[in-house]
Amino acid sequence: MDIRQLRYFVAAAEHLNFTAAARHVYISPQALSQQISELESDLGVILFNRNRYSTSLTAAGEALLREAKAIIAKTEEAIQITRQAASGISGRLKIGYLGFAEKNFLPKLIYQFRQKYPSIELSCQQLSNGAIDEALERATIDIGFIQLWETTKIPGISWKKIYDYKLCLVVPSSHPWARRTNTTRAELSKETFIFHPKDAPRAYNNLMRVCSNRGFRPSVDPVSGILTVLMMVEAGFGISLLPRHIPLGYASSSLKTLDVDEEDASIYVSIAWNHTNTNPSISLFLNELEAFPEHYRQGIIKTEPT
Repeated sequence: MDIRQLRYFVAAAEHLNFTAAARHVYISPQALSQQISELESDLGVILFNRNRYSTSLTAAGEALLREAKAIIAKTEEAIQITRQAASGISGRLKIGYLGFAEKNFLPKLIYQFRQKYPSIELSCQQLSNGAIDEALERATIDIGFIQLWETTKIPGISWKKIYDYKLCLVVPSSHPWARRTNTTRAELSKETFIFHPKDAPRAYNNLMRVCSNRGFRPSVDPVSGILTVLMMVEAGFGISLLPRHIPLGYASSSLKTLDVDEEDASIYVSIAWNHTNTNPSISLFLNELEAFPEHYRQGIIKTEPT
C-alpha cells in the first residue's frame, strides 16, 4: 500500500463511480479498478460492494477512508514543511502588539499564518505604543501593531493602516456628562485629563493637538499604563480622550463614552516594521494580512455605535 493507491481509493470512495473517479485522478477506469483490487489484496479485506447498479463502501472501506484522508493530509503537510525549509521559509518572527486594538483580528491572523508557515516560529509580546516604536528601531521585534495619526512620521519605520477609529471622551458613570453624547469646548477646558504620556508620547502629543485645535490646553494628570488611566477615570479622578476600542475592550459599566466628531479626532490602528530589517518573514506576514478576510479586520469596527 502506498500514498498513490490511497489517493486512488479516496477518489473512488468519494465518487462511488469508478469512471468518474478515474477521470478525477487521470487514469483509465480499468487501471483504477486494478489498483483498488491490489489494495484490497494487500489489506486482505473488501473495500467496496459493487454490482451492475451501484457501488458502496463496506465497513472496512469506511474505516480506511477516514484514515486515508488523514494520512494524505499529513503527507501533504510534511511535503510543505520540507519545501519551505529547503526554500528558506523558516525562522522566527517577533510581534509586538498593544492589546485592545487587535484582539478581534490578531488571534485569527496568527492562526492562519501558522497554518500556512508552520516552520516559522512566532513570538508575541504585549507592549505600549512607545515601547513598540523603540523595539522596532532596535529590531528586538520584527512587526508591531501601533496607533498612529495621518501625519505621523517615525524615522526608519514603515507602516500601513489597517483601520481607523474615532477618539472618544471617557468619563465615569457618576460624571454629569454620563448621560450625554457630546460636550462643549468650554466644558472640556475645565476638566482634568488622565493620561499616560511616558508610555504613549505620540498619543499624548495628539491629545494636546486635538485640545489645542479646540482652543484650550488641557490639565493633565500623568499616570503609567492604559489600565491605570481607565481605573483612575472609573474612580472619578478625571476624564480621558482615548480611541473608542480601549473603553470598549475594558468593558466596564462604570465608564461612559462621549463622541468627538471632528475630523482630527481619528486614530489609525496600523502595522509597522523597520524597513532595514531583512527578516524574510516580515513580507510573508504583511502579505497574509493583505489577504486576510475583510470582515475579520473590521470586526472591532463593527462594535462602534451607529
